[in-house]
Amino acid sequence: MRKYIIILVFGFLTASCGESFLDLAPKDALSPATFWKSEGDLELALTGCYSGFESGDWLMYRECGSDNAFNNFPWEGWTNIGNGTLSAADPGSSYFSYTTIYRCNELIANVSTMNLEASILEVYEAQARFIRAYKYYQLVINYGDVPLVTENFGSPEEAKIPRDSREKVLTFIQDELKDIINILPEAYSSDDFGKATKGAAQALLMRIYLYYGEYEEALTVAQSIEGYNLNPTFSGVFSPDNEQNDEVILSVQQTPDMYSINFTPYLPNGSGGWSSVVPTQSLVDSYEMASGLTIQEAEELGQYDPQNPFVNRDPRLRASIIYRDRYGRERSISLWRKEMQIIIKPLIMHPKQDTISGNI
Repeated sequence: MRKYIIILVFGFLTASCGESFLDLAPKDALSPATFWKSEGDLELALTGCYSGFESGDWLMYRECGSDNAFNNFPWEGWTNIGNGTLSAADPGSSYFSYTTIYRCNELIANVSTMNLEASILEVYEAQARFIRAYKYYQLVINYGDVPLVTENFGSPEEAKIPRDSREKVLTFIQDELKDIINILPEAYSSDDFGKATKGAAQALLMRIYLYYGEYEEALTVAQSIEGYNLNPTFSGVFSPDNEQNDEVILSVQQTPDMYSINFTPYLPNGSGGWSSVVPTQSLVDSYEMASGLTIQEAEELGQYDPQNPFVNRDPRLRASIIYRDRYGRERSISLWRKEMQIIIKPLIMHPKQDTISGNI
């Protein structure tokens, strides 16, 4: 008898429950059924697009792929790129990621479904398109031909697509930037500083033209960029008091107390750092004299002494490279980030070799 009562009770419960009871949207996570409704939802989605689209560490380490810096430790992924020994078996650091592009595609696809003012929606969409164009720019300059994905796939099978030509991807990037230049704001409030602006889109378009040798186009775009000015002093660019100065076209913003700034990879060993990223001798030599002459020109005129290479040099050299002075004395400098101060005392003498220096 008890068995039948249980069955009857269960049957009653299931019969009295409609589809709404069995098909509820999750309450502990975002869901397409409840998302894409308000401007707050858009802001969250756009924050996801900005999150990780660029970082200070990536910018610093990328210099190790040029003749400006060198990465001392192969496991960090840049040594073989810098010395030309990368291979299919050891390709070094990878930038082949579509995570941010996926996020941007998702926002762009859902903007048209939202019941908000068109002027609000188009600015959010334009920012996502800028970030997507920026990521494709990184992909194409690093890998050449890459898959051009502007709509997210519904299954892994759909995602099995070939690469598109570099030319096609570049044309897409340029067309996107041209289309959004007059949609993006010229500036934002201080709370939204760092978001993509008209000037950022123009600057990225100019860089692409310049990178691929289209100099006339680069000049035309460069001359159209307005609203920016050089800071009166070089050090002033990096002062917390001038964090939102008129020289900044695009910057990576981070939430205080949530994301730390780690200087350890760039500090010398004697100051507790790793010396992961060190400047090359060619970078040091590229700084001009205070007079504006190159060190080669100055040496011919007897105005540059290789035994005292830091005398009468461009003051930006001293601000950028830590070295012992000509008397062998240590220099102490302060790196400021809001209330944080780090005192650096380099303990490595400036070497005379032509390749990797012991500077920071």
